[in-house]
Amino acid sequence: MDKQWELWWENILIRIQNQDNLTQEEVRKGWGYLWSGWKNIEKGFVTKKFLPEKLQMLMALKSIDPFIVLIAPTFLTGIFAKGITVEEMKGFIQSFKDNDWFNGYQDIKPFSKSLIYTNGFGGDEIRTVNVSTPSIIMAAAAGADILKMGSHSYFGSSGAGNFTDNIGYKAITTPESVEAAFKISRAAYINGESAADGKTQDIAAFMSKAPNGMHIMKALFYPFRFHILCFDFFQAPYQQRGISVPNTELVGKLIEEFCTYTKRGMIVYGTDKDGLSLDEVSNVGTTKITLIEDNKVKDTIFTTPEDWGVRSRTTEEIVLDKSDNRLKIILESMIGKREDGYSDLLIINAAQYLFLNGVANTFKKGTDLIKQSIADGSVKEELIKFVKSTDGNLLKIEKELANIQ
Repeated sequence: MDKQWELWWENILIRIQNQDNLTQEEVRKGWGYLWSGWKNIEKGFVTKKFLPEKLQMLMALKSIDPFIVLIAPTFLTGIFAKGITVEEMKGFIQSFKDNDWFNGYQDIKPFSKSLIYTNGFGGDEIRTVNVSTPSIIMAAAAGADILKMGSHSYFGSSGAGNFTDNIGYKAITTPESVEAAFKISRAAYINGESAADGKTQDIAAFMSKAPNGMHIMKALFYPFRFHILCFDFFQAPYQQRGISVPNTELVGKLIEEFCTYTKRGMIVYGTDKDGLSLDEVSNVGTTKITLIEDNKVKDTIFTTPEDWGVRSRTTEEIVLDKSDNRLKIILESMIGKREDGYSDLLIINAAQYLFLNGVANTFKKGTDLIKQSIADGSVKEELIKFVKSTDGNLLKIEKELANIQ
């Protein structure tokens, strides 16, 4: 790093430490510099199995300025610790675009006046099953059109991509494929990893194989999730975001700023009784929800499991053990073979979408409609349609369901 950049960073970090806000262009410039350095990672070394694991990592990072390794998390977490502003968020988002994220997503025309778009933070501290993806299928069976963007597990115990892989669903990787999928199913999942630029995908692939790579990714890039939450190129009138940090109002303001077509929105943050977080509606504690109406943050409310028509569960009732078959738990919950903490968790998270799009006028009514769709077989039918909609492996999901029957 040359002297000019050292002085620039010194000034920026002092200002962040003093709780001063940065301009949009300063954030764009700073993150652009850091990201260009990370792109020097040499992922080929992780395949050199004759090298000790620690040496693999050292060699892969040898072309990256050590200053960048240190400054990236300091810059990100410092901005979020002081409280990120909309202008700073715009700078990060512009940096994404500078680095060729979301190529091909810029000129998409809206195709549904009833579409719900959802995206989650990850970062489940409770370590439960994947909730968001099964819940969109359940909600679709009861009257919702839902598009979810997600990824494999980077920040939580079970990612959306892991669940879709296990049921034979072929994740959508291009925006033009979304509308076609909706002709068969009312739910669709698009792989957010495919929206990144090529080098970022290389970094993710490398970190997934490197020793402690996922922990490094979380430490360096977890605050990045805020920026991803702002994107919705499909212009859905109904917006839902699940986050695992308390500031639902901030995300509400960001949706208000960047998704100006929003008719109704919900920003959800759940906790258990000890304050452990999950980016879902909680059945083990309180859920904080910021509501958006006609593209304006309207209110922030707090709900209990009872508000959703289910009883309060203990955290232990939804925590996965290493020996648990998480796919079996999810599928049993979806087709009515379980009545426990897991099934309640999936049901109330599906119910939120029916409240969001107006199919249900209360949270409890949403829960009742989801339970009815499970009982009459609609959820199972929608699950098959979901896999079929992208020409997925039907034999895989049929086999899994047969094992449950």
